[in-house]
Amino acid sequence: MAVPVEVAVAVPVNELPAPTSCAGRCVYEPKWDGWRTRAIVDEGRLTVRSRAGRRLERYLPDLARVVQPALPDGTCLDGEVVAWSAERERTDFGALQRRLVAGHSLNSIAVEFPAVLVAFDLLTLAGDDLRPLPLRERRRRLVDLLDGAPDRLVLCPQTTSITEAQTWVDAMGPLGIEGLVIKPAGSPYRAGRRSGWRKWRAVTTSEAIVGGLTGSRARPDTLLLGRLDLDGRLRLAGQTTHLPAAVAAEIAPLLHPPSVGRQHIQHPWPQPLPAGWLGRWGGQADPLPYRQTDPTLVVEVSADRAYEHGRWRHNPRALRARLDLSPFDVPPFRWDEP
Repeated sequence: MAVPVEVAVAVPVNELPAPTSCAGRCVYEPKWDGWRTRAIVDEGRLTVRSRAGRRLERYLPDLARVVQPALPDGTCLDGEVVAWSAERERTDFGALQRRLVAGHSLNSIAVEFPAVLVAFDLLTLAGDDLRPLPLRERRRRLVDLLDGAPDRLVLCPQTTSITEAQTWVDAMGPLGIEGLVIKPAGSPYRAGRRSGWRKWRAVTTSEAIVGGLTGSRARPDTLLLGRLDLDGRLRLAGQTTHLPAAVAAEIAPLLHPPSVGRQHIQHPWPQPLPAGWLGRWGGQADPLPYRQTDPTLVVEVSADRAYEHGRWRHNPRALRARLDLSPFDVPPFRWDEP
């Protein structure tokens, strides 16, 4: 079977597109926080490939045992693999990432955080290439294919109602849904950014303490953000995107070297920061050198809802300094927080 090499890519948008802005009207799907994958069954074997083409099935033995028997030969699904935490009743991206470095503990992770494949497109079926068909027809065949499928292979919800889609964001946000993917119902499957797909993330504002920076104190490039745990220790919560010039100019004079015992805050971050602290896993993840700062400055940030175990999964955007707030006014660090 000729396996589709490149996947469709959704382009970020700041505003939720109207239903009439797509060819053949728009359909809306939840945006999952997992691994974008193609699941391929050929000659009785399952292959799972990442968006970049990396083979992932060795990290998903629990999923492979379920998915392979459920799909006919010559099938290629496009979807998202997520890890499910029964204790927290939501997806857990950190648990999914730990599979990459788990080694002998992989099976125990798979038991505690089982992998689920959320399928949202059908690229081939019984060896037939379905990509030239409009999405609405591919969707119809996908629905038929997954009728009666095991609970670890699920159909991604889809709606043509923007109102219903917006209620999903509110209702499913606590489950780990980041936003919405918007697709043209009448278009074929096109690889790359030509797909016509768009992604919209729900964004909120919050506050964090600056505990470090990259770049120089005179011209910071990014900020390392923290929050205090219940023992008064500063815990890493994320790293901002590149600071715009105006924001960097506002914040630079407020950044100072650390002083011992200032405001009774413990600042125990190592130098450099381990890659795992920033959610980076695997052999290509390098530690991050940085400059530590006195943890007294509070900044306002905007971020999406991919926030778990006390950390932002995607880099927040620094908006401004909050000189009216102290570090103790910032929401506390909670490891068990979704």
